[in-house]
Amino acid sequence: MKIYNLLLMLLFLSCREKEITFYEDNSVPQIPMGFKVYGAFDGQIGLEWIPNNSTDRYLIYRSVSDSLNFSLIKTTSDKFYLDTKLEYELTYFYKLKAINKDYKESGFTKIVFAKPENIYTPTRPIIESVIPKNTNGELSINLKWTQLFDTDISYYEIFRDTSDFFYNMDEVYKKTNSTFFEDKTNLKVLQNFYYRIKAVDKGGLKSQATLAVTAKILDLPKQVYPSNNGIINKLNEIKFITCSLPAVYKITIFEYNTDILVFETSLNTNKIKEEVSLPMNLNLNIGKKYKWRIIAFLPNSNEPNSITDFYNFTLIQ
Repeated sequence: MKIYNLLLMLLFLSCREKEITFYEDNSVPQIPMGFKVYGAFDGQIGLEWIPNNSTDRYLIYRSVSDSLNFSLIKTTSDKFYLDTKLEYELTYFYKLKAINKDYKESGFTKIVFAKPENIYTPTRPIIESVIPKNTNGELSINLKWTQLFDTDISYYEIFRDTSDFFYNMDEVYKKTNSTFFEDKTNLKVLQNFYYRIKAVDKGGLKSQATLAVTAKILDLPKQVYPSNNGIINKLNEIKFITCSLPAVYKITIFEYNTDILVFETSLNTNKIKEEVSLPMNLNLNIGKKYKWRIIAFLPNSNEPNSITDFYNFTLIQ
């Protein structure tokens, strides 16, 4: 019995040694050191500081044109921040505090300030794509581009010409504040159109023009058989007249009411304005209505260029 009681006592003491004591950390983070402006130009102000070891995040406050009316603009775990899309003529004031995982905040750093004056011309835009399209006779050319690094762009100047020499670079064709432009003005099929783009910042400084890109819109292939609203007793071929340039053609057939694709094939041909015939061997439903169209691609392009309207046809016994 004494041995049993001794074992119980030893077990109790052993468990007490393994008890965990939790301590609440009531300390607040240190005020971040080294808070400063590392750059201010062209509508941007860069801030940096020395990170605290015990800090989870930092709270950045900004006041415009005075050092009194601060508001929180950013919470970050980084040790730097780039404030962008600022006005050149205004002075911006900043201060910083740290906050830990227990939401305890440090005091504020000293206030720093800067004016992001306009100094450098914008970088030249990069044109990503130029897509010509003829959708059943509606012509368009879509341009898409990217502006790297600059955050103070006011708008873009677009230049268009029918020659890559760009004799009219002194005349701006269109202006836009987007990085996408759809051209629908005075376009013609089978004609080359050339484009260049400049970026203009809020201070009026302009980038160099992009390299010229070109686009050509195909004319429409002409559907021959089945004719529109045709009534046929079998579909053993599809006939159409090709475009005025070598092209790749995609022929598709859909159910008229459900838009379910029932057939698709492609044809790559150098034939120009010639009738071609594609043999067919489809088991289509008698009495059902279908629709078909042709999409033409320029060689080495994955973008649809010329797209016909749908032609409808019905199979009968």
